[in-house]
Amino acid sequence: YKTLFELGEVVPNAMSLSGGVRTSGSGETTCSLGGNYAGPMAEAQKILDPYIKKLGDPLRTRMNEVDYLWLQGIADGDLLAKSATYYQSGFFNHVDEKIAEEVADYATKNTFPGSQVQFGHQAGKMSTMARDATAFPHRDTVFQFTTDVHWADRRDGPANRKFADDTWAAIRPMGSG
Repeated sequence: YKTLFELGEVVPNAMSLSGGVRTSGSGETTCSLGGNYAGPMAEAQKILDPYIKKLGDPLRTRMNEVDYLWLQGIADGDLLAKSATYYQSGFFNHVDEKIAEEVADYATKNTFPGSQVQFGHQAGKMSTMARDATAFPHRDTVFQFTTDVHWADRRDGPANRKFADDTWAAIRPMGSG
């Protein structure tokens, strides 16, 4: 998460980022750094490359130009249609090492396939919009934290929700709302 927070301080207004730890459908734990950039892909690569190198050798890198409407619907489809989903989220104006360590601790305890713990960078161009310009008024925060769990079998619901609730209970006191 430290790299994400460092990047959040230097990215241009046209870029937003997210970083998280996810448990795949097969139970493998992976870290990700993602985002979008409203500009030429070569410019985004130039900004991100030094930080990606700091992280070590990635399992996979992918940079694509995508349609904005497609990006907004990225969570649509089979994943959510065939499973139950539960989220806990909040906002942070600053993120320090204590928060990052706490989140990393909970993220590595996550054994629920398809679930994740992540921070999304909320600054950039969207932070310059008036609070009443869109349905999302939280323009003065820098990061959004989300823990989300997904499950297909009803019997898995209580344990998944407890994981999300416990994670949020530990992180929430350090947040901004």
